[in-house]
Amino acid sequence: MDTEPYKLPFQESGLTGFLCPRCEKGRLRVKKDTVHCEETQKSRTQHANPQFEPDSGEYVYCCLLECINEVCEEVVASTGIGVLSLDVDFQADSPRESYVTSFWPQYFSPWLKVFRVPEETPLDVASEIDRSFALFFADPPSAANHLRIALERILTCLKVRRYNNSKGKRHIVRLHDRIGLLPPRYEKEKDLFLAIKWIGNAGSHSEEKLSCDDVLHAYTVMELLLAEIFISRHARPRSLAKSINKYKGPIRI
Repeated sequence: MDTEPYKLPFQESGLTGFLCPRCEKGRLRVKKDTVHCEETQKSRTQHANPQFEPDSGEYVYCCLLECINEVCEEVVASTGIGVLSLDVDFQADSPRESYVTSFWPQYFSPWLKVFRVPEETPLDVASEIDRSFALFFADPPSAANHLRIALERILTCLKVRRYNNSKGKRHIVRLHDRIGLLPPRYEKEKDLFLAIKWIGNAGSHSEEKLSCDDVLHAYTVMELLLAEIFISRHARPRSLAKSINKYKGPIRI
């Protein structure tokens, strides 16, 4: 899973690093003449400030992207924040400076799929991961919450009990305890379950600042977990999961 495209802005020219959400093969590029970018009113009022610089302005954008796969040619809408940055061209006889607009996305429609969910994944699990993808750029904590729900549903698929009965009353079994109830054959996967749980927990607490990077860590682990549970049982790297478990939440370095 290549997480780099989801950490960086994209520009109007050239290909983005995003995979098409429909075919999941072709990359997306900005469709010609579809970019609309304007400075916000708040930013425009700052022009009178002597210290104002163009690259300190605030912008919003909307545009269309298209899949370069000729068999697909899906169209995707995007909106978010535009940023001006100074670009220096050293190719000319003397360096030339110009401003280039970069775009930090907040929403895509249809949403991007950060990693490929295996076809063998149960529908109710896959649907929660899709909801996470839809919120990833705009609301990382909510995206992490939906991964946590997906984790609960994986445990249910594995027949791990959800409730305990005590004195005639039914009590919900905590996610952490459900992970502990996994059958012995899933012992090696417990680290993966726990890592996603810690990130999901952080997404549930408003005082915890959860970044896109944190959610990308959870996606990396979830991709491995889905492969282990629903595709194959061979050994896979678990160092990222162990790091998250060590911090009991997002990795802070």
